[in-house]
Amino acid sequence: MFENAIKHLNNERGVSFEKDSESLFSGNVLVGNENVTMEIDLGKGFPKSFPVITIKSSPHFIPHSSDGKLCLFDENNVIIKQNMPEQVLMDAFDRAIEILEMDPETQKQEVLREFFAYWTALSPSGLHLYINLREASIHEYEEYTAIGAKGKQLVVSDNIEESKTILLNHMECSREDVEKFKLPCYRIRLRTSALPKLDSSLSWKGIRNYILANITGGQKRRFNRMLSEKFNTVNRLLLLTIPSKYGDQYACLWLHHNRKKRNVSLKNMPECTVKTVLTTRIDQQYMLVRGGAETKLHEKSVLLIGCGSVGGFLAENLCQCGVGSLDILDNDILSVDNVHRHVLGFGDAVKGKYKSDLMKEYLESHFPYADIDSLSFVDRSAEAFIQDHKRLTNYDLIISATGNPAIDLEINDILHNMNDAPPFAVCFNEPYGIGGHVIVVLKGGGCLRCLYSDTLSGELVPFQGSFVKEGQSFSKNISGCSSAYVEYSVLDSQQTAIMASRLIIDVLIGRCDHSTLKSWIGSADKIREEGFETSDYYNDMEQSGKSFIAREIPCFKRCRTCGSCS
Repeated sequence: MFENAIKHLNNERGVSFEKDSESLFSGNVLVGNENVTMEIDLGKGFPKSFPVITIKSSPHFIPHSSDGKLCLFDENNVIIKQNMPEQVLMDAFDRAIEILEMDPETQKQEVLREFFAYWTALSPSGLHLYINLREASIHEYEEYTAIGAKGKQLVVSDNIEESKTILLNHMECSREDVEKFKLPCYRIRLRTSALPKLDSSLSWKGIRNYILANITGGQKRRFNRMLSEKFNTVNRLLLLTIPSKYGDQYACLWLHHNRKKRNVSLKNMPECTVKTVLTTRIDQQYMLVRGGAETKLHEKSVLLIGCGSVGGFLAENLCQCGVGSLDILDNDILSVDNVHRHVLGFGDAVKGKYKSDLMKEYLESHFPYADIDSLSFVDRSAEAFIQDHKRLTNYDLIISATGNPAIDLEINDILHNMNDAPPFAVCFNEPYGIGGHVIVVLKGGGCLRCLYSDTLSGELVPFQGSFVKEGQSFSKNISGCSSAYVEYSVLDSQQTAIMASRLIIDVLIGRCDHSTLKSWIGSADKIREEGFETSDYYNDMEQSGKSFIAREIPCFKRCRTCGSCS
């Protein structure tokens, strides 16, 4: 098979690859006016995967390559014609030629786009610098201190206390560790996208001249002052910010010189050791954008009442999507009974702590830039907390995930009577995985009570969008009233939380401007097996084959809360 594929390639492309071993072939290819020696390895999964093509000799630097091996395709996005080995080989060869024939400007942009991969492989120092710095100004030259533990992981921030917090809270470092290893770090933003020479033999003289050729006059004065300082021992970082159309790229260098009793300046120290440092940006703006979060959410403040099965997943979703400030109110203790349908696990449950405190710990460990408060004052009571109406105006949105209609309706009434009330959201599961709901109440539209009002009298009745027939009790208990629960699974809670998260985010960023009810519709098989009845509303939805419902909530004229406003 291998020889047939190579023979076909030679005939179709006018090349002459010859066999070196069972699966290895090599030959010279004319690219433009240059001869390039190419090696094709068909032995690693071919034709289920593309062959490995290595450039053994080339007169110029080649993008998309590592040690001469070309990165041809993103195989996750390419259909490989496994039953056509000749075509698989030709596709790979043609892509290799396409890479080799790139014009110099395209090559430059491709190198910039993959700069990290090339740069950090040149002369690795073994250091890993985590960068928590705000965007650099165009003329920036700043001096920082990078700190770390064990001489491997380093963090540099605008404020050294931020670096310590990251190391202590998220990198399992002790206070003793973070004080042991410190390096001066100079951030220099270059004025062009010119790259340093991608050569395995980095020289301090070459790097110094490269920097001086690509900075402004003001930067040069500060850089030259640093170069003029006298040292016996050099141990510092240079963090170069290289602008490109793909965003700023960081190239970090570790300068080291340990020759004692020689008081000389960096300017006159050509033998200074230069090694590359692996870098990872961890600043908030970058992480939000790179992670697909909504950057507009960073300035939003949300109150979440109830962090049980639905509320726990909802809290995680909101932080992961970029919400900057989240206050959590819940006076319930997490028990082992909750583990299999809660975002928190057994290790948390055996601590005997409040759900809100445990969620705070969990969220802070996963999302370092989110401001989380578990609201441990006012005896953690939702009833007490919501009486301070002025306090409620501090939030951009209030969410209830308590599953308690009495509390939800009280909050609804309080907010309706406030002039500057924030939007209000309620989310809950139906029993036995039959469905879930999220309700968003905005000024000018219907309110929560509209969905709990009798169509004739306006009196309070069970939820009008319910999927189960009213008058049924779904509570179960194993060991008395204290262990009572309603049956639904973690998947049901996740489904409700995801649906609620999407609608809540739309409200926070202004994509939703009217009161809305959204519901997901699950199977009724389980609930019917248990002998319960579904509502007429559910039966209609079941017949329609719908999986989700979304509808605007108009103001109900007989609603005792908002009807007078219609």
